[in-house]
Amino acid sequence: MHDTSQRGGNDVVLRYFRQRQACVARPLPQLRATLAPGERNAVKLTLDSCAFSLWNAQMKEMVEPGVYELMTGNSSLNLQTVLLEIQA
Repeated sequence: MHDTSQRGGNDVVLRYFRQRQACVARPLPQLRATLAPGERNAVKLTLDSCAFSLWNAQMKEMVEPGVYELMTGNSSLNLQTVLLEIQA
């Protein structure tokens, strides 16, 4: 991320997380971070099993194998995507 403005303020870093095929619908979480004017900074995200868990139709918490998309950026129109695969 890079804040190119001349004024102080907040730049919001959005993290979208989506499983390509899931047994139940999942919400899209967000992560917020701030940068000073002109500051550059890497955003490091640590994902544990809780980030991938869901409650299935039987109301059991589980991590479902499959392909997940992790998208980050400062707007929904400016996202970088990486694919993650969880195998059974």
